[in-house]
Amino acid sequence: GCIQLGAGWTVRDYAAIHAVNAWTILGWIALIVAWSAAFDAVQSLIEHPVVPDVMLHSYNTATIKPLLLVYIVIGAPVMEEFALRGFLYRGWAHSRIGAWGAVLLTSVLFAALHVQYDFVGIAFTGSLGFIFAIARLKTGSIVPGIVMHAVVNLVASIETVWVAAHSSAVTQV
Repeated sequence: GCIQLGAGWTVRDYAAIHAVNAWTILGWIALIVAWSAAFDAVQSLIEHPVVPDVMLHSYNTATIKPLLLVYIVIGAPVMEEFALRGFLYRGWAHSRIGAWGAVLLTSVLFAALHVQYDFVGIAFTGSLGFIFAIARLKTGSIVPGIVMHAVVNLVASIETVWVAAHSSAVTQV
């Protein structure tokens, strides 16, 4: 019932789509929430906007806002983790660069995929990619990365909706 790749791999095995213990997932969620909160606090201290202008613009100009949010919270995490920490990670980890090289390379590529942000946003995104890749390395699964990615994007979406609603209220007065 599963698609076979070369060398006897199934897509599920090659991309590391494996269930992970719920307590393990909760631990990774706690880590990513703490890291994101710390990063938001630093951004506030340096007076850098927590919500990038590009996020506000995307949200404010979206024709079907709920569809945009579903893509951000579910679609992007599934697709990006499947491609980066699933397929690319597996191939690179089995090459001369090894698992740690795959961790670093997928983290840099993840950051590069988010060049719509400024330097601070790209640095944050790269650090998230590093944590997602470490989770892939430690658990042997992309599931924790998908869940963490979805949580980060959910929080970012809530922050964006909050700022957009607050900005609208201020400009209407």
